[in-house]
Amino acid sequence: MITKKIILSIFVFLLLIHLYSCKDMCTKKVDCPAFSNAQFFKWFPYTQGQTVVFKSPSGGLDTIVADSVTKSESYTNTYSTGFSSKPAVCSTMTQIAGREIYISYLSNDTLNKEIIVRLKSQGFPASNISDTGLTGLSYSRSKSYFGYTFSGILYDTLQKIYTTDTAFAMQGGIDTIFIAKGHGIIGYTTYPALETWSIR
Repeated sequence: MITKKIILSIFVFLLLIHLYSCKDMCTKKVDCPAFSNAQFFKWFPYTQGQTVVFKSPSGGLDTIVADSVTKSESYTNTYSTGFSSKPAVCSTMTQIAGREIYISYLSNDTLNKEIIVRLKSQGFPASNISDTGLTGLSYSRSKSYFGYTFSGILYDTLQKIYTTDTAFAMQGGIDTIFIAKGHGIIGYTTYPALETWSIR
C-alpha cells in the first residue's frame, strides 16, 4: 500500500522536474508600445530647453525652463506563466522637467493613469486628460472655456484649475493655473497675494 509519504515524495519530485524543465517554456513576452497620448502633447507642447516667461501686473518677471522632455519608447516585457504569476503590465510615461516646472503622465494597460502638473512648489494631480483639459483632479476644481481671451490673447480652448483648499494653496503658494491647448501653462495666480502672472 502506497503511503501518504511516498505519494508526497512523488508529487514533489514531479513538481521539481516541471519547474526545472519550464524555464523559457514558462515565460511569455509582451510587446509594449511607446508613449503616444496625443491629448497630452496638445495641452503641453513643450520642447527641450524651452523658456517661458511670465509677467506680473506690477511688471515683475518669472522664468521657467523645460530642461528635459522625455517619453518612454516601445519595449518588450517578459513574465512568468507559473502558478502564482500575473500577466505582464505595459507601462508608458512622459515627463517634462526643469526649473520650477514638472509635468508627468504615467499609464498602464490596467487603465491606471496618473498626471501631475507642478508649477514651482504647487502640484495639481489628475487622473486623465481629454479634449477639454485635465480630468479627475485632486484637491482642486476646473472650468473650461472656448474662444476665451486671457491677458489680451484669444485662445481656442483654455482650462482654469483652482484649489478650493486655502491650506493647500498656502502650502504651494499658487491658487490657480491657466492652461491653453497648444500652448501649455499660460498663467497662474499666487496665494495669498492673489496676483495673476501671465505669459509674455
